[in-house]
Amino acid sequence: MKPKDSNRIPVLIFAAALLLCASFAHSQTSVLLAPIPQFSSYLQNGTPNVFGCVFTYASGTTTPLATYTDSTGVTQNANPVILTAGGTANIWIQSGQAYTFSVKSNGGFNCSAGSTQYTVNGIGGGASTLSVVIPYSPTPTFTLTAQNELISFTLSGNAVSLPLSVTGVSAPAYVTFQIAENATGGYTFAWPSNVIGGCYFPEPGANVVTTQTFVWNGTNATAISPCTFAGGSEVGLNVAVSNLFASNDVIADLVSSVGYQINGSYGAAGQVLTSTGTGSAWANPKTFLTTFTDYAATTSLAAVPGLTFPVAANTAYTLDCEMFFVNGGGSSATAIQFALTGPASPTEVFYTIDGYNGTSSTAFAYDNLGASAFGTTLALAPWAGEAGGVHLHMGLANGANAGNVVIQAASATATGITIKGVSYCHFQ
Repeated sequence: MKPKDSNRIPVLIFAAALLLCASFAHSQTSVLLAPIPQFSSYLQNGTPNVFGCVFTYASGTTTPLATYTDSTGVTQNANPVILTAGGTANIWIQSGQAYTFSVKSNGGFNCSAGSTQYTVNGIGGGASTLSVVIPYSPTPTFTLTAQNELISFTLSGNAVSLPLSVTGVSAPAYVTFQIAENATGGYTFAWPSNVIGGCYFPEPGANVVTTQTFVWNGTNATAISPCTFAGGSEVGLNVAVSNLFASNDVIADLVSSVGYQINGSYGAAGQVLTSTGTGSAWANPKTFLTTFTDYAATTSLAAVPGLTFPVAANTAYTLDCEMFFVNGGGSSATAIQFALTGPASPTEVFYTIDGYNGTSSTAFAYDNLGASAFGTTLALAPWAGEAGGVHLHMGLANGANAGNVVIQAASATATGITIKGVSYCHFQ
């Protein structure tokens, strides 16, 4: 090697070092493989499908489903989409929708004389979520049209949903409901009869949004998540419990911001769950203690806060309540009144009150009253004692109308009766 070549080696090493340093002068950028920007179709011989056709349907059907020319989703493509001389097309599919693509070769009007190259179901769908807003109706219908769907619905009155319907979607599919109370709040909502595990309404407060996710199995939509209320500040548990606790166990002070639903019985935030009896706690009646604020009954029948229970169509229920009340008028005699309201046209309904009042065994009154129709008022005899109680029982074989059973109460006179918050009900 010549001397001048030996001088060249350090120079080359230095230059390589400079290039290496330059490669690290910029921070690394995360990258993805670019998607295919246009739909492309080729014939079996490998040549472009010149002026071929793409027919688009709801997945698994022959019902046409529109596609769009660009990302704005404003202008629909013709159906079929006619491919270019290069066998390409701009095809944008709807978010959350599942498609069938059927591709044909050129020949005749709309490829009527062409041959089918292939047909593929289930295109798109679960890759994105379809969001829909359903206007308020007292009897809303929710229709699932995508494999992943978000349904938003705002209550401006009470609502009893019609059965969930499904169009062009194969199981399993996922639907998330966001049910919002308007600025007034306190409205009731009954889930579709083919929705299982939906959480209890109403939740307290105006503008509260309740969110829950379900999976559709082809027949029913079953809850796969707990409820979240008020943007995540509360969580309602929907659980099935069997043989879980020893006898006489008590779950006290269930987290103050948590509600629960067990086998169709409902508890609001802050309630206490008590099991009774021997052996398996859940083989015996379940008691759900209400913790609503003391309720001062008015002279007109009105719903007792927290004592509204949703009922499904063609389903049987029982309700047992123990209520403790005080007479605000002291020595002034007054009567407490109760009535139950519920869906129209029940198959059978019967409710009773066994009432007792007085401050001693010598000043004691007892009534046993019953009604065989919703809306009938049952009133204890007036009394001048300081306190009393009533056992309320209901048996219901509900008819074709879903809705709510509501316990109403009133004070016969303006002296007033207060139902104490330690009262409780068992509903199943």
